[in-house]
Amino acid sequence: MRSDVSRVYEMGTRVVSLEDAHPDTDEGHLLSVQKAKDVVAQMRDVAAAQRAGLVDKGAGAAEKARLRREILAGPVAHLAEVGKRASRNGFELGRTYRYKPGAQTYTAFLTAARAMQARAQADAKVLLTFGLSEAVLSQLGELLDKFEAAIALGNDGRTKHKGATR
Repeated sequence: MRSDVSRVYEMGTRVVSLEDAHPDTDEGHLLSVQKAKDVVAQMRDVAAAQRAGLVDKGAGAAEKARLRREILAGPVAHLAEVGKRASRNGFELGRTYRYKPGAQTYTAFLTAARAMQARAQADAKVLLTFGLSEAVLSQLGELLDKFEAAIALGNDGRTKHKGATR
C-alpha cells in the first residue's frame, strides 16, 4: 500500500513534467507551477526521510534479534552453568543465574541481562573458582552495549518514519 506522501509526490511530479512539456508564460500559472515544484521537492525529502526511518527501524529489529540470540547462547548460558556449579557446592549464587532472561520485551531482556552481568561482576572472585571466564563477562558487557545501540537505532528509525509521515 502506498503512502499519502508517495501519491502527492507522484501527482506533483506529473504536474511539473506537464509544465515542462507545455510551458506557459502567464504569471499566475508560473507561480502555481513554482509552488508545485516546491511541494514536489518537499515530498522528495519527506519520502527519503520515511525510507531512511524504515531502513533504520528494520536494521535495529534485525540486530536486536541477532544479539539477543547471541547473548543467550553465549555469555548468559556460561553464567547459568557457572551459577549451577556454584549452587551445587552450597553457594546461594545459583539462584541469581538460574533464571535466564526470557522472551519478554527487549527492555525487560536488557534489564535482566544487565542485572545478571552486575551480579556476576560483584561475585566474580567466588565465581572464578567455579569456572567463570572474565573474557566472557566482558563480552557480555560489549554485547549488551551493542544491544542498547540497536534499540536506539530502531527507536530513532521509528521516530524518523513517523515524523516524516506526519
